[in-house]
Amino acid sequence: MTWSMFLPLLVGGIALAVISAVAGVMDNRGNSERAERWRDYGFLLMLAFAAWTVILLIVAIFNKPNSVGDMLTIILVVVVFFALLLLVFFGISLLVGALGRRTDRRRQVTTDEV
Repeated sequence: MTWSMFLPLLVGGIALAVISAVAGVMDNRGNSERAERWRDYGFLLMLAFAAWTVILLIVAIFNKPNSVGDMLTIILVVVVFFALLLLVFFGISLLVGALGRRTDRRRQVTTDEV
């Protein structure tokens, strides 16, 4: 696969940034109806990106069938890594929340403590 097959995604990303900026400016100027129309154009562009990405995936699978196993291994490693990272951050947030409740000076007084 040549680099030029990925060029539409690069140009489309720049176009999406411009569309988003134009919609934001129009919304700030009080023209929310036209801003929504520009956001709709951006959404259609994102749908085109998704279709092109699927096409690139199919071409890559048929171009390099021996690399499919490597691709699946890399995807699995990335998914497992981010799942573990998410669990670590969730545990840290639970720990910080528990410590914050323990050291809070504004504890609620209940009838059990009176």
